[in-house]
Amino acid sequence: MAEAAVKNSFNRYDIVQALGSDRCTPCGSRKIRKRSHCSRCYYSLPPEQRQALYNLVGDGYEEAFIASLKTLGVDAELVS
Repeated sequence: MAEAAVKNSFNRYDIVQALGSDRCTPCGSRKIRKRSHCSRCYYSLPPEQRQALYNLVGDGYEEAFIASLKTLGVDAELVS
């Protein structure tokens, strides 16, 4: 019997923690704190998604972060 893929659930707290971390969520590489992703992951995103990551927390950033994770191959969802 095949196992179901694990979906990574993120709430606002988790997303803010990821932003403050020095590790990139999708790949685990080092990143600069207060940046969403390491340079390699960030520049592999389409320009519209990179721009959306400048939204403020509570004003679209969470959705943009989840969308970027999905683009980078992470099965992620936003939870309340």
